[in-house]
Amino acid sequence: MARKIRSHNLTLFVIFNLADLIRFERMDGNTVFTDTKIIHKDLTANSTWSQAGIINVYNPVLNSITITDDLPPNAPQNLSVTESSVGEHPSLSWTANTEADLKEYNIYREDTYYMGVWHKIGTETSSPHIDTGVSTSHHHGDDIYYKITAIDNGNNESNYSNEEWIEARIEKIINGEENIATIKEYALNSNYPNPFNPTTQISYQIPENGFINLIVYNALGQQVAELVNQHQSIGKYSVKFNASNLPSGVYIYRLHAGEFSSTEKMILTK
Repeated sequence: MARKIRSHNLTLFVIFNLADLIRFERMDGNTVFTDTKIIHKDLTANSTWSQAGIINVYNPVLNSITITDDLPPNAPQNLSVTESSVGEHPSLSWTANTEADLKEYNIYREDTYYMGVWHKIGTETSSPHIDTGVSTSHHHGDDIYYKITAIDNGNNESNYSNEEWIEARIEKIINGEENIATIKEYALNSNYPNPFNPTTQISYQIPENGFINLIVYNALGQQVAELVNQHQSIGKYSVKFNASNLPSGVYIYRLHAGEFSSTEKMILTK
């Protein structure tokens, strides 16, 4: 087993051999020294080991080394999501990783149409990331969640960062397994969760461009919310309904698009 060591720009390998020795070699294969005394030392990632006389074999000044190992980077820290100052889009920022061999960050988003499914939406070499596929300009947005990972030069991926969210809307939700051509008909889906308190997601799809109207009514037929009232292009959509100011009961939501009209029932329980 080999472990990478980085110290003063000198890259070595720690090699465990059958004789229970640790042999330090340069990248060119030349042996620097061998030692039997530290075979049982804890050489875990980011741990520090020092021993007088041995390290001085290749650096008289240095008396310690850091074992970095070829392990994944640390998970990115302090992820936050705010509205971008340039355009109405979510802006992700985080504390930069300190690994010397860090290559990039993977950006993940939870698409609300596919509940609980995370999609990689891009990469960045540094903070921040602007998600131009999402708009923060809507009054009735969805809870859009984000998390990121760090990638090193060996393509090792860290654990996920903390999750953060912002109220926004994904205008069209098409994942990598399908495309617009697969949407052949209108559909209004059952909300999730149902029953709910106080928010739920309502998703639908439209097979052609047109003016879309999505309205929520109480059991008496009175309008209590207008969630969508605009022109939209072909695609799949999801919108959040917040009923925090409404009493418990049965509610009806209706989607109207051209000649298509469909209704579904949902139950608010407080």
